Amino acid sequence: MTGVRPPSSNEAVASFATFCARMLDTSGVGLSLPVAARTSDVRKRTVASVSNVVPLTLPPGRAARMGWGADHRSNGGDVVTTGLGVSSRSPMPAPCGALGSAVAELLGSAPTEVQAVLGDGERAIAALPHGAPLLEHLDAQRTWFLLAELDGRGVCGVDDGWNEHPAVATVRWYLGHALEAAIRDRIGPVEPCTAAQLPGRVRRELAEVESPPLSARLQATGTVEQYRDLLRHRSIYHLREADPHTTAIPRLTGRTKAALVEIQNDEYGGGRAEWMHSTLFARALSALDLSTDYAAYVGELPSITLAWSNALTLFASRRGLRAAIVGHLLALECTSSIPNKRYAQGLRRLGSGSDATAFFDEHVEADVVHEQIALYDMAVPLLEDQPELSVDLLTGFRAALVLDADVGRYLLRQWGIWPQSHGPPRAPSTPPRRRVPSQR
Repeated sequence: MTGVRPPSSNEAVASFATFCARMLDTSGVGLSLPVAARTSDVRKRTVASVSNVVPLTLPPGRAARMGWGADHRSNGGDVVTTGLGVSSRSPMPAPCGALGSAVAELLGSAPTEVQAVLGDGERAIAALPHGAPLLEHLDAQRTWFLLAELDGRGVCGVDDGWNEHPAVATVRWYLGHALEAAIRDRIGPVEPCTAAQLPGRVRRELAEVESPPLSARLQATGTVEQYRDLLRHRSIYHLREADPHTTAIPRLTGRTKAALVEIQNDEYGGGRAEWMHSTLFARALSALDLSTDYAAYVGELPSITLAWSNALTLFASRRGLRAAIVGHLLALECTSSIPNKRYAQGLRRLGSGSDATAFFDEHVEADVVHEQIALYDMAVPLLEDQPELSVDLLTGFRAALVLDADVGRYLLRQWGIWPQSHGPPRAPSTPPRRRVPSQR
């Protein structure tokens, strides 16, 4: 037919999977993908059940969003919509100290005076704690969050022109250096490694981080209110999931860049807004009767949760820390599948439907593949091309693990599950057993 685009191979496979699932009235369908159809080195190396095929399981919702002319439906058969009313700008965090008050006063006017100054802000910056204690300083963490959002989604009531103002750049420079020093102090010394050593080093780093049993607790005994707590804390990242990592794309080249783009394409729903991970997270918020407005809960969050988010936006704000972005994303992909599977199972135990679980289910599927791409196609090639970046890469990797564990311990303490006296541990002498990336 003239003017009608024929389906691609991906679309044809997806449409066939959807047809089979509906004819058989199943929750998903298993296909065998020929080796010839594996388009990347990772997929070509993936162990398969038969020598010339790789198993592919597609639930109808995932097949439908890949398909040609398919209707976009969730795993439960409900039409997926994107009209969640998500606010695009961040609210202005309430100042809680001298630095935040000085910055709020500055941003409350129009950015017309090039010589505008911070006033008491300079003294407030000088009085900030040094090293890891800065991560527990609420005023500093709220202020960096505000500065990051000014450069990202924008801030309600603040003229966007402030983003490039010299006074704001000065605060970013001083506070950013202090925050980087605090992160490096919190995670401890990082030894360099070669590209060939990186897979083994990743396994060691995963083994040495003592992560609290947050996902296992929620899976087994979590309450709806505890899940709401989790989503409130996670919302400052997941409602803009992938955006900070995307800033590294123009700063990278070659295989590393291509692999990052491949991962990010999935994070952004393969071009379908209703399947963007941030949209799926908004659906989960709505299903648990929480606000889907961007950063709606920032004023309620403790410094440690803000620090968890701020580490990533710090890495994203500086070209010199582009390898830390790669390491941070690698850590997320290496540790995502099992916890998200547990979160989804816990929500189902509580009677939640696909709107609440789709976000977690999607990460179970996607991140098994992303883990391999992130390590072997993104991180290893980066160190092959620029071995001097290994410390920064491992800094981002370890920071993602350590700060996430800090947030997990905080939540468990709030729920009376984790002892108040049990602070952030250092690496144990005998590392606990943990899931590690697959070896090939």
